[in-house]
Amino acid sequence: MNQLKNWHHELLGKKVVAALEKNNFHATYCKTSDEAVPQILDLIPRDAVVGCGGSMTIHEMGLTEKLMERGNSILDHNQPGLDAAQKAEIRRKELTCDVFLTGTNALTLDGQLVNTDGAGNRVAAMIFGPGKVIVIVGSNKIVKDVAAAEAR
Repeated sequence: MNQLKNWHHELLGKKVVAALEKNNFHATYCKTSDEAVPQILDLIPRDAVVGCGGSMTIHEMGLTEKLMERGNSILDHNQPGLDAAQKAEIRRKELTCDVFLTGTNALTLDGQLVNTDGAGNRVAAMIFGPGKVIVIVGSNKIVKDVAAAEAR
């Protein structure tokens, strides 16, 4: 069963990569997070200020820790112990960071990112501000179309 599931994820992954490239995004398919992490790190200069959009995937991959270990400055409004004013200030700084790392609510088979956001900071940073935006998408986020994305 795992082989079938992995084959299906790879098929979907390659399909959405082609769709994203058609929509003028640079996209890469990785089979595992272990394969993805070094590729993501290669996209981020060591002196870059990196904002994090609150993605569980990013934290599960250990990206923020790996970036801090190599000397990157991290802006993460979800770090423990912050009050509302501190979180708001970090969210504003994320809009002007060098690189913004985020997930997405859903990705359609024709290459559309579909996002809703409680505070608006993640969506704002995805479309304006940071020098580079890296969207990390697990196969669980791939859906047929916008209607399926909204239902998700």
